Amino acid sequence: MEYNCPLVNMEIDETVCYDIQMVTGNMINKRILQDYGFDVDDSLITKERSDRLCSVCPFNQLMQTAHVVGKTATA
Repeated sequence: MEYNCPLVNMEIDETVCYDIQMVTGNMINKRILQDYGFDVDDSLITKERSDRLCSVCPFNQLMQTAHVVGKTATA
């Protein structure tokens, strides 16, 4: 599935979205984004922008996982 990502201002799929979240969360090296044609020194993909935009995005897989884990842990 592809959708418009306000962080990078283009259509991306869930794999790219996930990797962007992993990079901005300091879980993987940002150089992985070169595989998708992104400039790793670009100021679009920053922790600050990700925190603001991705935290409210319905396609953010890491946020979806956090909600599921949180519900499971308290159930």
